[in-house]
Amino acid sequence: MSQIKEIEEKLNISRITYRSGDLLLEGLIMRPKYLTKFPAIVFIHGHGESAWQSTSKGYSLVKAGYTVFLPSMIGYGLSEGNSDYNGPKTVDGLIQGIKLFLKKSFVDNQRLGIWGISRGAMVSAILITKKPDLFKAAVLQSGAYEMEKNYRTVIIPVIKKNIEKEAGTSYEAFRERSPIYDMDKTNTPILILHGARDENVMVEQAYLLDKKLSELGKTHETVILPEAGHHYLTKETRNKITLPFLEKYLKKLI
Repeated sequence: MSQIKEIEEKLNISRITYRSGDLLLEGLIMRPKYLTKFPAIVFIHGHGESAWQSTSKGYSLVKAGYTVFLPSMIGYGLSEGNSDYNGPKTVDGLIQGIKLFLKKSFVDNQRLGIWGISRGAMVSAILITKKPDLFKAAVLQSGAYEMEKNYRTVIIPVIKKNIEKEAGTSYEAFRERSPIYDMDKTNTPILILHGARDENVMVEQAYLLDKKLSELGKTHETVILPEAGHHYLTKETRNKITLPFLEKYLKKLI
């Protein structure tokens, strides 16, 4: 007879709430159980998700030796408000949460990285231009970095409608959501990850950002997965691409 072995593990996870303007926002913090400072990662979810749906990614990062902040962007999870498609309210809300996270005694704020997927990648790209010396590594996965081109090339109607509803289509709206034009301001090493078969965000966006970073002489790596679509966060991708990149820049001082 086969025997079933039960293993119960207590996870070190806490929820924080904080104000950004008149909105109450939330985030989850996950960390290793040992009482010491750890290199840290902010993980930002994509559309239709939140901090709560990100806990498996957070757990994998904790197991790799990081303490992790999982914010729910405005309008997602239990965070109040309506999403503005990575606009000023979303950016300000994330900055407020990250400030609180960095005050935790177990966070090594000299070794802070950021990893975003889809909308999370878009706003992560914005954050590294607004806080150029804060993040020591950034993983931008399946994101759009030039919003007008993204709007005009998107092939899924509901995505185009979401942009129109949340952001509008003015020059100003597109510009403030196009971090590609501000990459001269960042000092963060960047990993661009994208699937060649992505139908939500065209792979052209990854190539555009790669070209801009190359022109500026910025430290970056670009990985295009030829058979992957928009949702391709597999264990193999994480272990062979994402984690080695983060370790290179966040653990090299250990």
